[in-house]
Amino acid sequence: MGEVTSIAVARGADLVSFEGERLQLLKKRIMPGAPEAEIANFIEFCRTKGLDPFAKQIYAVSRRERNGDQWTTKWVYQIGIDGYRSIAHRTGRFDGMSPPEWCGPDGQWHEVWTEKAPPFAARVTVYLKGARHGFSAVAHFGEYVQRKRNGDANSMWARMPANQLLKCAEAAALRRAFPELQGTYTDDEMAAADVEDAEIVEEQTQAEEQVETTRRRIAATGSLAELTAIVEAARASSDDPETLKEAGSKLEAWVAANPEEASGSLEKATRKAIGIVTGEDPDEVLALWRERGEAEQALQSEENGE
Repeated sequence: MGEVTSIAVARGADLVSFEGERLQLLKKRIMPGAPEAEIANFIEFCRTKGLDPFAKQIYAVSRRERNGDQWTTKWVYQIGIDGYRSIAHRTGRFDGMSPPEWCGPDGQWHEVWTEKAPPFAARVTVYLKGARHGFSAVAHFGEYVQRKRNGDANSMWARMPANQLLKCAEAAALRRAFPELQGTYTDDEMAAADVEDAEIVEEQTQAEEQVETTRRRIAATGSLAELTAIVEAARASSDDPETLKEAGSKLEAWVAANPEEASGSLEKATRKAIGIVTGEDPDEVLALWRERGEAEQALQSEENGE
């Protein structure tokens, strides 16, 4: 798909333009590294919902997914609570909400939460013009709180647990009242999924750093014993085929440069390493590598007139 150069999105009575500097800002700040097709999809989604990402009504969140040995990036669109409110007001059917309510483990509801401990749940009711009843939703703290790896609530949920939980309850109530919002979720509701993605990315980054470190060790060493150890470690930790291939090339180069030494009894671990990097019988591979090394040495001697 060609590069997106200009597009406008209707936002209520206004027109949100994606062109020039604003389009470049979208590409660099909101969706960095996203392909043009994905950017066009996001802009079309904004147009359909009438939302402005620059007003933080909607977000594009990249997630890393693992499929076997391959990692791919998937873009997910999350509507902010302000986006939910905007859609609700623009329908012309919105008729207000109940005062917010929170409760503790005792089940007693309060319009103001004054406890230091987080509330157990929050409740909101949305009203529609002409409707005979309201649309209520209850959000439980344990189901929505965003936690860090150690299990503690993250900084936002630790500082403002009542407010964060209220937004989740409000979003759920608005979704029940307005079919236009069905199938969508706010960034606050999807926070737990974002934490999981962050941990996946962190694990992937650590794995990539491990592979890069191993490759630098392979390139720097000329020791047969160290090459053997590197292969065993790479096989046990990352099992990265390219890393093993590089180690195999270095082992082959060592055997070719030292055919006489390689013709002796190599350590069992080294023979095992050769089998790992080639996937073949190590004795057969060694014989082939030695033949190549001897042939190269013979050719070099001829060229030197020896």
